[in-house]
Amino acid sequence: MKSSWKDWLTIASNLAILMGILLVFWELQQNQTLARLQLTSEGFALRTELTSNLIGESPELVLAKACLKPDELTTEDRIVLAQIFQSRLSAALMYRDIESVSGLGFDIENSFVPVFQTMFNYEYGREFYQRMKDYSNGRSADLFAIGDSVLESGRVSDCALGSAVPGGF
Repeated sequence: MKSSWKDWLTIASNLAILMGILLVFWELQQNQTLARLQLTSEGFALRTELTSNLIGESPELVLAKACLKPDELTTEDRIVLAQIFQSRLSAALMYRDIESVSGLGFDIENSFVPVFQTMFNYEYGREFYQRMKDYSNGRSADLFAIGDSVLESGRVSDCALGSAVPGGF
């Protein structure tokens, strides 16, 4: 009987050790997920700061010019517009990345639709989108599928007539 008791005690202690190891692996996975989320968040914060520095103090003037006089855009104006559009896309991409890591249930498509609607309200935004799509070489096909569906749906208005997106830019 003593031998049987020792066998059960050995089995129980081995199971406890195994459970401990599994818990350590689970905790490492959780820490890795948190680290990815933190890096994504920090990258987004740095991108936002860089964008703020590049677009200057009056991006609304460039947006108005892009809307009303697109043929008069300067190189500097185009840089500001590219940064504005890239910033909006980066924000939506951050949500997609957070969703892929966290599984929190963001509606990814609805995060991108307003970004594309606003971008496509501007002639330069449509040009910018096409250049990004051409440059992507097939990467982020899901992103461009959403953009293409917005273009095809006609859910875009002329910036001079007002935004198709409540709240505009």
